[in-house]
Amino acid sequence: MKSKQLHLRLTSLLLALTLSACNGVGTAKFGDVAVGTGGNSIDETLIFSGITSVDEKSDTIAKLHWTPHADAINYDVFNTISGTETLIMTVAGQATAEILLTGLTPATTYKFRVRMRTSAGKNDGNTNDAIVAMNAAPDVPTGVALQTPNYTPGMDDTPTVRVSGVKAGDTIKLFTNNTCTTQVASGVAAGTTIDLTTSALAVNAYTFYANATNALSNASACSSVNVAYTLNACPTNYVSVPHNTALGTTTDFCVAKYEMKCVGTSCPTATPGANAVATSQAAGNPWVSISQTNSKTACTNLNAINGVVNKYYLISNPEWMTLARNIEGVAANWSTSLGVGILNRGWVHTSNTAVAPSTGAGCLYNTAGNTCLGTGSHEYKRTHALSNSEETWDISGNVWEWVDWQVTPANKAFIAALPINVDRGWKEFSELNSNIGIADEMKPISWEPFYPALGGAGGIGRYYAGVNTSGGAALRGGAWSHGTHAGVFALSLNYSAGSSSSSVGFRCVYRP
Repeated sequence: MKSKQLHLRLTSLLLALTLSACNGVGTAKFGDVAVGTGGNSIDETLIFSGITSVDEKSDTIAKLHWTPHADAINYDVFNTISGTETLIMTVAGQATAEILLTGLTPATTYKFRVRMRTSAGKNDGNTNDAIVAMNAAPDVPTGVALQTPNYTPGMDDTPTVRVSGVKAGDTIKLFTNNTCTTQVASGVAAGTTIDLTTSALAVNAYTFYANATNALSNASACSSVNVAYTLNACPTNYVSVPHNTALGTTTDFCVAKYEMKCVGTSCPTATPGANAVATSQAAGNPWVSISQTNSKTACTNLNAINGVVNKYYLISNPEWMTLARNIEGVAANWSTSLGVGILNRGWVHTSNTAVAPSTGAGCLYNTAGNTCLGTGSHEYKRTHALSNSEETWDISGNVWEWVDWQVTPANKAFIAALPINVDRGWKEFSELNSNIGIADEMKPISWEPFYPALGGAGGIGRYYAGVNTSGGAALRGGAWSHGTHAGVFALSLNYSAGSSSSSVGFRCVYRP
C-alpha cells in the first residue's frame, strides 16, 4: 500500500514539474508556444511602463520595445485583444528590451501588453497596451540583382537573380514587367534573400521585378527596384563562352562548335569568297590548306553573308585562352578529377588524317588505325564541356587551328638557359622562362594553363617555337599526328601568316 502511495506522489510531482517547464523561458514564433493566462499575482508597487514602441511591422512580424526594469528576471508578453490576458511568451533576462514576434496572422489586429516579472513571481500591473493591425500582404522586396551571370549583356538564357529584403516562408516571384504579371521564376524564401533561376528566355532585353506572397496568398506590390539584363544569342552551331577579364575578354562571345568547313560551289579552295563559305557544321572534313591571312578573310566574309557588321572574326588568342581555361576548369574533361589525370586531347591517336564529326556519338573517340568509336579511352575523346554546359568539338586534335595572333620571332617565349634560335623543339609550358612579365609580347596569360606542371602527358599540350626567321603566326590545339604534343593549350609559332598545310584549319567567333 505504501509503495502504491509513493508511486502516485512521484507521478504527481513529475506532472507538476512538466507543467512548470511549459511556463518557462521561450523565444519561439507566435503560435508555436502554448498560450495561457499569466497566472502571476500583481504587485502594484512595481512601476514598469510596459511597451514603449512597436516597429518592424509587416504581415507576420512585429517588434515590441520596452525599458528594462532593475527588479525583473523575465518579461511576460500577452495578447489582450479578447479582454483577458493570454500569455504569448516569456522573455528571459533583466536587461532584455525587445522581442521580435514572428508567425503572426496577416490582416489580424492584436493588442499586446508586456509585464515584468520578479524573482518572487510577481508581475507589475501596467495596462499600457499597444494595438497592432497586421498588414494583409508582405513587404515589397528591397533588392533585385543579377547573380549568374552577374553582368549584362550575356548569353545565359536562364539567368539567376537574387531577390533581397524578403521573409522566410514567403513565396517570391520574379517578373519581366513593372506590374508583376509576366512571371519567369518563383521560389519559397528560407531567409532574407533568395536566388531565382528564370525559365528559358528568348533573345531580348529584359528588366526584372519581384514581389512576395504570404501563406494567405496575399501578394505585395511589385518592387520598384529592378535589374536589367540583355540576352544575346549565338548563331547556329556556335556556342557561348563566358568571358574572362583576366585573360583579355571583357564580354561573352560565341565560338564555332566545329572546325570550319568549306561550303559552296568553289570548295575546297585556299581563297575564300562568295562561293566558299566558312561554316560551323558537323558534316564534312575541316577546311584546310588555308593561310592565317585567308582564314581571317573567310571569317570576316561571314558578316556580309549574314547581314551584320563587325560580328564575325577569326578567333583571337585571348578568346582561345578564355575557351581553353574554361575547358580546363570543368571536371568532366579530366580522366580522374579536376586537374588530375588527363585532359582529353581528342583525335590524335596515330591517325593519319582529319575526320569529320558528322557521325556524332559514333565517332566520339578514336583509336590507332584511324578508327571511329562511340566509346573509348577518355584521352581520345573529341568533345569538351564548358562551364555553361555547352560543348565543342576538336578544340584539341584533328587539325591545327589558326588564331589571330602574330608573335615576332625575336619575342617568342624560350627556356632561359637557351637562346631561342637554338631552342626550337617541343617544350613543356613549365620549362619556359619564368621571368616573362606582363609587358612581354608572350606574357604567360597568352599561353599558360592553370595546371602547367601536368604538361603534354596530362593533355595540356606543348609549345613549339619553330624557326626564328619568319615563323610567328599562332596555331593552337594540335593535329591528328601530334599525340602528347596536342592539347587545348598547344601552341606552335613555326609558320608565317601566309603559310598553309593540309593539317591546318581554323575556327571563327561571333562577337554579339
